[in-house]
Amino acid sequence: MRRLVIRTVLIVVALALLTFAVPLGVVARFWFFDDEQRELEREALSAVTRVGPSFAAGDPVELAQLEADTNVAVYDQEGRRVVGSGPATLEEPLGVGVRAGSAVDGRFDGQVVVVVPVSANETVIAAVRASVPVATVWRRIILTWIAELILVLLALTATLLVARRQARLLSEPLEDLSAVSLRIADGDLTARARTSRIREIAQVAATQNFMVDRLSELLDRGRQFTLNASHQLRTPLAGLQLGLDGALDDPESGSEVLREHLRDSRRQVEELHRRLDDVLRLAGGREQHWSSGPSEPLADLLDRREKHWHGRFAAHGRIIRIDVATSVAGTLLPGQVLRQVLDALIDNSLRHGRGTLTVTGRELGDAAVLIDIADEGAMVLAPEDAFERGVSGADGSGIGLSVSRELVEAVGGRLLLSRTEPTTFTIVLTPPAPPIR
Repeated sequence: MRRLVIRTVLIVVALALLTFAVPLGVVARFWFFDDEQRELEREALSAVTRVGPSFAAGDPVELAQLEADTNVAVYDQEGRRVVGSGPATLEEPLGVGVRAGSAVDGRFDGQVVVVVPVSANETVIAAVRASVPVATVWRRIILTWIAELILVLLALTATLLVARRQARLLSEPLEDLSAVSLRIADGDLTARARTSRIREIAQVAATQNFMVDRLSELLDRGRQFTLNASHQLRTPLAGLQLGLDGALDDPESGSEVLREHLRDSRRQVEELHRRLDDVLRLAGGREQHWSSGPSEPLADLLDRREKHWHGRFAAHGRIIRIDVATSVAGTLLPGQVLRQVLDALIDNSLRHGRGTLTVTGRELGDAAVLIDIADEGAMVLAPEDAFERGVSGADGSGIGLSVSRELVEAVGGRLLLSRTEPTTFTIVLTPPAPPIR
């Protein structure tokens, strides 16, 4: 921005100076020639007063001392120089005008010339010629133009200094706003923009600070709600888990089938406890938790998910199939995140999809692992809308896919809707590099 301000100011000032200086230079050229002709006329008229009526009878004439470049001479009726400096004979075009009794001026042979007739008894008895070289006048004009150019350069230099100062005054508050915005984007909600002496920028800074205050307040409310909801859920869950543990420990708790159902219910309660912990961590924005969690081999992780969901799919007359490429079967991946994401995607297929669900683990080049979750249904949403929070193609809440994408991105991966028919979600993960020994 500083360069833009400086460049704009310099262009505007340069155009203004040129608009003023060019016409002034043209006017100076004509003014110097006109002024020189007026000066020559004064010199010629001064010399005329020194020529007496008896000049034709040989009366001598004394001329005043003049500048080195100025020539003044007195000529007789025949156009011959009698006294002074100048050509030996008066130029014919000038002589014609003088004999007619009128003064003549103009430029002849590189000279600015003024010729004034001297009359006595209504008869022209002599002529006074005053001249100066045209180069002398041009030298004065060029010196004036150089002085103008120096003034223009001085004005541009002063403009540059003022423009740099003004650009700094304008840009520093905006640069501060940008730096504060980056800190806020990085999660530092304590960052606040400084005020500025420029009213408009100060208003923007105040608006941004107000916006951050409101965002902080809303985020705090959201975190408090999450904490309160999680706390309220923990108490009944803990009581339910204690009841299940007591029923399992009771030797008279019933048949083995009932005990198996009790054990399955206890596993579900434990899973709910883990989900609540993960929701709290996600609400706290602690992404480092996900990357530092325990890793599991891909094949083992998918096999456990198949066993977990096999019964539910069978109850709906559907099949869940796992297919893991040998090259990635032992690849260690963040198990905690993948369990949640896979459960969300598999549950989404169970509720909204149809046919066989196939979970495939494969390799993409040498650097990435792809996990495809595909069934035989069709997605009614566009790929760009599928992960929008609150958007659902059926009677869902529109939250699960959004949260799943956030979890995958928290471990440096990506979750994509790679195909809409058949519906295929793809998880792209980059396994951590093995430690250097």
